[in-house]
Amino acid sequence: MSWLKETEIDLFREAEKMTHYEYDGNFQDLFEYHGNTTIEHKRKHAGVVVQHDWILFDSMEEASEYFFNRCG
Repeated sequence: MSWLKETEIDLFREAEKMTHYEYDGNFQDLFEYHGNTTIEHKRKHAGVVVQHDWILFDSMEEASEYFFNRCG
């Protein structure tokens, strides 16, 4: 990808991840799956991240199945 400009590379990377938001009366949960064996989970309250976790899986198949079942 050496022919891409830095901003184009950032846009390409952004397009590769899948994001899902869930809203509870008090919290906003954000799940991001980047196509590997981890899913990033952030929980926000009043716009501030109060919990940040990485959910780890043994395979990409397990991670994608979890993401699509949880966020599909």
